[in-house]
Amino acid sequence: MPLVVVGVSSDGWDKARGFARIVKLIDDSSTLSRAVLEGSDNDFAAYREWLQALKPIAEAVDQESRELKAQVGQSNQTPPMVVELETATGQLDYVLPLSLEETLSSSEVGELLSPSGNPNRTLAKRRRQSNELLGIEISGHYRYPRFQIDALRRCIHPVVAYANSEMESSEDPWGTLDWWYTPDRILGGRPVDLVIAGELTEEAVDNTLAFGSHGMS
Repeated sequence: MPLVVVGVSSDGWDKARGFARIVKLIDDSSTLSRAVLEGSDNDFAAYREWLQALKPIAEAVDQESRELKAQVGQSNQTPPMVVELETATGQLDYVLPLSLEETLSSSEVGELLSPSGNPNRTLAKRRRQSNELLGIEISGHYRYPRFQIDALRRCIHPVVAYANSEMESSEDPWGTLDWWYTPDRILGGRPVDLVIAGELTEEAVDNTLAFGSHGMS
């Protein structure tokens, strides 16, 4: 009776075949190692022959591992989220430059910023309205990019609050979000990455805002 497997996607079979090829290559290397070493009294020449014979197998394992890792990474990627924005020139389908997993809810922000660690939804709202904290409205709820919060010190990164204030983030949240996640020639990268690396300064913010532009028009 033929074997029938139900519910396994082609992607799953690709991964399984990748694992199987790696196991087979490792098994081949073990067999080859025993044959060479046992048949040559473990002398130096046999050891060198063993290394030379294992080299292509090791390279093949490395290649299979890279391909399998790429397959797993691609399959785990979350499709980008698209929101519809009303602009002065009409409707715009805006692709979010971050996933929802990279954002916080109002309650989570309140909990992180509260000295007591208790949830406080109004805290996020006050910080958003004062242009210290960027919040974007998605499906009727505000989400806050996680990079803005220094969880250890329970505060908004000072340079983040400064930049948001300079851009009046509550008036133009989507333009501000776009600025944070767009590579900047003056900064040499995305502002968000510089914040995470602890390299963004208020002077750098002033320079890039003075010579560039931001906002959704």
